[in-house]
Amino acid sequence: MKHLEVVYFPIFLILLSLIVSRCGGGDDGSSGGGEATQSLVTLRGRVDDGLATSPIANAQCRFTSLNGDQVATGTADSNGDFRVEVALESQGWLVCTPVGFPNLALTTFASTVGGVAGGVLPVQGPEPVSPGTSAIAEILRQTPLPPSDLLARKAELLAALHAGDPDLSILVKAATDLFNAMQQQQVAEVAFSSSGSEDSGDTGSPGGDVGGVGGEDSEGGIGGDAGDGGELSPFVNASCAFVLDPKGDTALADLLQDGSLERLDLQDLAANLKQDVSIQKAFTRFFPQGMHLLDSNGQPLRTTTDAQGTYFLWVPAATAGFVRCAPGSAARCLCICTGQAARRTAHT
Repeated sequence: MKHLEVVYFPIFLILLSLIVSRCGGGDDGSSGGGEATQSLVTLRGRVDDGLATSPIANAQCRFTSLNGDQVATGTADSNGDFRVEVALESQGWLVCTPVGFPNLALTTFASTVGGVAGGVLPVQGPEPVSPGTSAIAEILRQTPLPPSDLLARKAELLAALHAGDPDLSILVKAATDLFNAMQQQQVAEVAFSSSGSEDSGDTGSPGGDVGGVGGEDSEGGIGGDAGDGGELSPFVNASCAFVLDPKGDTALADLLQDGSLERLDLQDLAANLKQDVSIQKAFTRFFPQGMHLLDSNGQPLRTTTDAQGTYFLWVPAATAGFVRCAPGSAARCLCICTGQAARRTAHT
């Protein structure tokens, strides 16, 4: 019997070590999925229409990178609450759309920088996503800041809003009124904001993501001279930008830039949103260079003419649009259609 104990005890130890090794995963990479999961952070948000106690139930939400790449998705519950799993040290946009209205995208900037793997952010509660946060997101998109400064700038804007900054309050109210008017009248063919819809990247369709329109590899060029039509009268140092609609690339841009709705496809809403000159004043303060389309790197599709009034712009390929040059307070528009990576020459 002792002999048998001596034989079987080492065998038992060997089997036990094999079992432990298998449970531990070894070094063959089979534990990679677990490690990837542990590097994620849960971003929680709450989407509403900006009115009192009005969550947007079942909204489709997503987190996109600063370049517009979709990273994660989630669906809001009956209270408008949602969660998405995002990698640590990520920055981007939380975007939510009501069911059936993919163009009515509400947005806020979000970051997992400084988070803890497996944790939940924001610590203080769900990240609000609303028409008001969309107005602030538009300011961030159009502000030439390095990505590392976006979170601090967002905090500054929110603090100013909570402190009652009159101009920022006007922009938030205008965005809230516009979004609710579009939702109530079921305006589905016009993008509310530059976050566009889930069908990102197609600026030629109503459902396209008008926030990012591709990089230089997918763009052509438009070059020309800007002037008032007289001899030796170029527009020097004039700002020129590529736009899809001279009245505003989105409904929000149309309303904010002059305090009224001028796009033909929004005239059914115009009667409910009277012109307000205070909106234009607030817009000038927070959007000193206007609201422009962005390329895939988050840079506005705009340039400045030289001493001869000459300009050159990278523009999205196979997309109909306009070059808008604004010398001082005036503006001239030129209708163009870009070809595949084609360089065109034109005059305004």
